[in-house]
Amino acid sequence: MVAKLAEICAPIRARPGAPHFHRALDLGAGTGLTGASIGPYAGEMHGLDLSPEMLELANRSGVYSRTFVAGMTDFLTDPPAGAHRSYDFIVAGDALVYLGDLAPLFTGAVRRLNPGGWFLFTVEALAAGDFTLQTTGRYPHGAEYIRVLALDAGFEPGNLDRITPRRDGAVTGLLGCFHRP
Repeated sequence: MVAKLAEICAPIRARPGAPHFHRALDLGAGTGLTGASIGPYAGEMHGLDLSPEMLELANRSGVYSRTFVAGMTDFLTDPPAGAHRSYDFIVAGDALVYLGDLAPLFTGAVRRLNPGGWFLFTVEALAAGDFTLQTTGRYPHGAEYIRVLALDAGFEPGNLDRITPRRDGAVTGLLGCFHRP
């Protein structure tokens, strides 16, 4: 999944008029695996996670120039003092599975992205419906639900590609790529 995110960044960055990712944000950074794959495409990489322990591990890798202990939606809605207000690129690799309703997150992502910015993310795929809590404690999301949320939030129509988000291969997922006009 991380390699797939990095693979997608190269053509986005090569598009005519595509943004130079001066500043990128990794939502749900964890130990920094996604940030490490995206870092080469960003001048400045920021990470946030609810777990200070995970961010401590991520900070040891040197991937992030700044990290924040915060929830994804909270950070996007009302960034803490000292946080940047805008980004060229926001990524969430295997993090949105911890949220059910993604509407506030999509609205916050549009608000924090510079015009021309990109939002890439993965979710576990739900065959029908919007989202549901699984016994694993994770939320899969429906493709149509995500498309509608993205458009309602202000993104251009984007891509949702089927992927296998985890190495065990037991879960079908979606890789979303949406552009802010």
